[in-house]
Amino acid sequence: MKLTTNVVLMLAVTVSVASGQIVKPGKCPKFTPKPDFDIKSYVGTWFEIERFPTLYAEGQRCVYTEYTDIGNGKIGVHDASFDKNDNYLELFGYAETSDVPGKLLFHLDGVPEVGNYNVLDTDYTTFASVYSCQNMVGFYVQEAWLLGRPRSFTEEQRELAIEPFTRFGISPKDFEPTPQENCSIP
Repeated sequence: MKLTTNVVLMLAVTVSVASGQIVKPGKCPKFTPKPDFDIKSYVGTWFEIERFPTLYAEGQRCVYTEYTDIGNGKIGVHDASFDKNDNYLELFGYAETSDVPGKLLFHLDGVPEVGNYNVLDTDYTTFASVYSCQNMVGFYVQEAWLLGRPRSFTEEQRELAIEPFTRFGISPKDFEPTPQENCSIP
């Protein structure tokens, strides 16, 4: 049985919408991760200020990631947050550099696929603009994060973090704030 492009697109969109990711027709926008990305300067704690909605992160608050240098172009990854029922969640793994500066390959425990993590820009001390996009047949699925060393941004800091997305034609309208109040991390 031959499936038409529209049927394939509708099935793929349904699956992606069910997982809460941003789905658009066409192909991933052309973008370039930070060409002079320095992984050693990136280590430390980053708080999730805003993100594109995803089902797996729905209701999460106090989201942060600690990156540690484990050598050979790899960093340890420790993601943590509280879910909507105030359960403390943790995820561990590592990320490694790729042949493209600013593009990291994420290996998370219990996640069978390698994740693409593209640092579009960062100043290493205030903000990081991170993007992931995957082409499918006739559409693309994207995720994005505004990360900060502080738990919140001033309007000026947010504008700096949003700019790389608009520069590459990635709409920032889908960003949703991640609550960072009343965070007592164990």
